[in-house]
Formats: sequence, structure tokens, C-alpha cells
Amino acid sequence: TVLFLLLGRPIIAVLLERQRFTAEATALTARVLSAYTLGLFSLGAFTFLQRYFYASRDYLTPLAGAGVVSAADIALSLWLKRTPLAVAGLAYANSIAFSLGFVFLLLAARRRLGSVNGRLLLGTALRTSVAMAAFAAFVILYLRLTRAWWTPGSSLGNLALLTVVLLGSLAIVAGAYWLLGVEMFRDLLKRRGE
Repeated sequence: TVLFLLLGRPIIAVLLERQRFTAEATALTARVLSAYTLGLFSLGAFTFLQRYFYASRDYLTPLAGAGVVSAADIALSLWLKRTPLAVAGLAYANSIAFSLGFVFLLLAARRRLGSVNGRLLLGTALRTSVAMAAFAAFVILYLRLTRAWWTPGSSLGNLALLTVVLLGSLAIVAGAYWLLGVEMFRDLLKRRGE
């Protein structure tokens, strides 16, 4: 999410901005990408919770969750596309709809399980957020320092600048995850060592 919010426009420019795909098209696509990006976590969590219910042989709860998402997406899309958001409104509608569906399934899972180990989840979310803050600070500083070197459109120079920021970002996130003890990252390292 943070990657696409901060680097969506340069990524789109490097990949697509040439010939008929103008700077204006890049700007519009970046707006839409940012709107979809806001719902990435909710989409992933919604899908994960759907699988939990399917594994529990409960097919009605994920069906109801999908109904919540569909109804919210349709209603919000019809409304937001007519606002100044225009096409980005459709992406915002989708992000909001999946967020509502995620909350619906999370509450249903909590009712079924009695607890979803909120402290562990919150602790991991907090450590991940600290790592993302370090990543965001690096990207913002890098973009400011290299602003004069970026040129409009798709070029090898822009690809090189983007590659450097992506590799640097990966190193910062991996280091921060390791230092902060993010469970998923430590488990991956243990498995590679075995």
C-alpha cells in the first residue's frame, strides 16, 4: 500500500508513459491506483477470512460478506462516479466496500471464535507500521533528492532511478522487520536456515 501510494505515479510513468499514454493519463491512472491501493489490506483480509469460513464448512457467512461487498460497491459506485472523483470514485467505492466486507467477516469470526487474538495482531500491525514509516521516510527523501534527475515519461534513466529506490526500500523494510521482530519475517528466515 505504501509503495503504491508513494511510487504509483513514477511506476506508471516508467511502465506506460509513451506515445498516446500522456502525462495526463499517467496522473489519472495514478489517482485511480491510489484509490484502489487504500483497499488492498481490506481485500486481502476479506479473502483470508472467507477461506477461514469455507474451511469451517460455513458457506453462508462468506456469501453474506460477498453480498455486503457487492451492495456497498454498487451503491457507492453509482454515487461516487458522479462526484468530482469521477473514475477514481469507482476505485474508492471498491476499497470502501471491501473494508465493510472485512469488518463484517471479522465480527462474524470473532463471534464464532470468541477472540481473534487482537493483542498479537495489534502488536504485529504496530511493528509493521514502524517499518513502513522508515520505508516511507526513505522514499520521500529519495524522491526529493533525485527530483532534478527524473524526466517525464518512460526512459532508462527513470527505470534506473526507480530500481534504486525499490531495492533500497526492500532492504529498509527487511531490516526493519528483522530488527522489530515481525513474526512472519522471522519465520521465513528460520525456514530458509533449516
